[in-house]
Amino acid sequence: MRSIEQTGKTVDEAIQAALEALGVSREEITVEVLDEPVKGMFGLGTKEARIKVSTKDGEEETFGGASAEDHRKAKECFEQVISRMGLAAKVESWDEDGYIHLNAEGQDMGILIGRQGQTLDALQFIINLILNKNREERIRVILDAEFYRERRKKLLANMAEKMAARAIETGQEAVLSAMTPFERRVIHTTLQGNEHVITFSEGEEPYRRVVIQPR
Repeated sequence: MRSIEQTGKTVDEAIQAALEALGVSREEITVEVLDEPVKGMFGLGTKEARIKVSTKDGEEETFGGASAEDHRKAKECFEQVISRMGLAAKVESWDEDGYIHLNAEGQDMGILIGRQGQTLDALQFIINLILNKNREERIRVILDAEFYRERRKKLLANMAEKMAARAIETGQEAVLSAMTPFERRVIHTTLQGNEHVITFSEGEEPYRRVVIQPR
């Protein structure tokens, strides 16, 4: 079971930020409201909502213990998808934090990645559905190409820190550009321990964006 504390202007905003940070759905968590939001007179002394979100018992265990056969099937499925896209790539796999990670190396990997990783995200969703069909104990597969996700995570983490520093300095919230769920999760996770700002998401997909607000 994983637990994090999250703040937000409202309880719903805090929950959404926690979901994105944990990378789970609403059905997979329990929520404990630690502090209700309180709006001060004339906007002064406003108190944010503070919650504790935990994944449900056994949630992490259901994603663990991938076997050699699971790795083989996941790798084979990814390779077939790549081949049907008219691409050629070498795929390697490894375990990390209970997930099967697959990374493809080859030419024209930009096609596989897509704009802001959207094609990679879509393929990852489909492959997870295929591999978990009729399984009691689920596995989770993370797809990557040319280590795009790792490179993107570092860039986003650096940007998050800079934008948070700017928000603190100016006292004004920073509204980031529209991002994918993966990218928003990186922002939330990076700033989760920063006691000087809170983060929450607003808008509808695919235009949903992260807001960094100074406390």
